[in-house]
Amino acid sequence: MRYEVVRKLARGGMGEVFLARQVSLGGFSKEVVLKRLHAEYAEDPELVAMFLQEARIAALLEHPNIVQIVELGRSQGRYFLVMEHVPGLSLSRTLAAAGAPLALPFAVQIAAGVAAGLQYAHDKRDSQGQLLNLVHRDVSPPNILLSTGGDIKVTDFGIAKVVGAAKTEAGVIKGKYSYISPEQARGEPADRRSDVYSLGLVLYEMTTGERAFPLGSDTEVLDAVARGRFLLPEAIVPGYPTDLRAILMRALARDPNARYAECQELQDELLELLDRRGEAASPLKLGQFVVAMAAREKELRAVPPLEESPPTVRDLPVDTDYFEEGATVDLGRVPG
Repeated sequence: MRYEVVRKLARGGMGEVFLARQVSLGGFSKEVVLKRLHAEYAEDPELVAMFLQEARIAALLEHPNIVQIVELGRSQGRYFLVMEHVPGLSLSRTLAAAGAPLALPFAVQIAAGVAAGLQYAHDKRDSQGQLLNLVHRDVSPPNILLSTGGDIKVTDFGIAKVVGAAKTEAGVIKGKYSYISPEQARGEPADRRSDVYSLGLVLYEMTTGERAFPLGSDTEVLDAVARGRFLLPEAIVPGYPTDLRAILMRALARDPNARYAECQELQDELLELLDRRGEAASPLKLGQFVVAMAAREKELRAVPPLEESPPTVRDLPVDTDYFEEGATVDLGRVPG
């Protein structure tokens, strides 16, 4: 398959993501996303194994609320993933552009969509009918994509755990500290109820405009998460809806046994809340909101900062020996 790289979309701790066009016979062209490991990690067997695990897991998942994997390939000895392109914004960028809590119908609709995708993943079985016991373990705003058409999709199953896969080293925590569950913070086993908690944290942020666990030192954040210490939503937003609060606090119960046992239960209660309020989920309105937030983000980027911040890892120059913007490259499929 042939891809024309358009531009770089993001650079993370392990890899980079590019917008590209899939080009074929007869003038066929389709936008896709390419994801590959940084050059310095391409020779690390453990990180390559994690990358390939993400591909294997994602390939099993076909659901409207999960980003689809199109192809796993290899070029110049380095693996890459080809994923569907979701035109729009991540939830993290949407929240930054909004600069305030989201309207309740949007927040609830997004949380319900994420819950649907996670429930599908949690219930996924292998070809032998055995439950995979898949847990995402990194449910957070950057891993939730919102399209201009009103789609809600979960992405990045790179650190997901599957029964039978390589076990995480004891005491090693996976996921973004501000969005992990108390049991993850304590280095204990995490099941699907851990994803329920993380989704609760996302709902908290969407409806209060603040993180339940603000940034701080790793030790401070992990201690707060492990103890379940966060401000109640009404302390941030006076008059916080009591019906939504009840749902939120159950999802954020420190004891996993006190939470929703399934994301489906959380989704059902969220949709029932919208129904009682006469505010049905509307993909069209959500899509229009995403378009508006994308326009606002563009305006905010055009305003120069008051003070230049020191460069971070994400700002540093990147290698260009793999994909050059505007270049057309032939990428071979992985054998077997």
